[in-house]
Amino acid sequence: MLISWGKQNGKRRFKCKNCGIYFTSENKSVSLKNKEIWFRKWIVGKQTYEQISAESGYSVSTLQRYFNVMLENAPKLCYSQNKEVFC
Repeated sequence: MLISWGKQNGKRRFKCKNCGIYFTSENKSVSLKNKEIWFRKWIVGKQTYEQISAESGYSVSTLQRYFNVMLENAPKLCYSQNKEVFC
């Protein structure tokens, strides 16, 4: 049960009749980019799940699920073996 509730920052807003929470419609490209940013903060920035959870609003288990999918789809590193050895 949703009601259209105007616009905010150019995005359409909705209100849930059951719980009264306001939210905007999803933008998948922004959502994916945010997940990548949080993943980098976890890997490179060495932030904990709890820190990223507080910043993102997602639960720790949701972040773990997102990050596990990203780790499974990690690019494979390829290298060529150089047979010449320099002393």
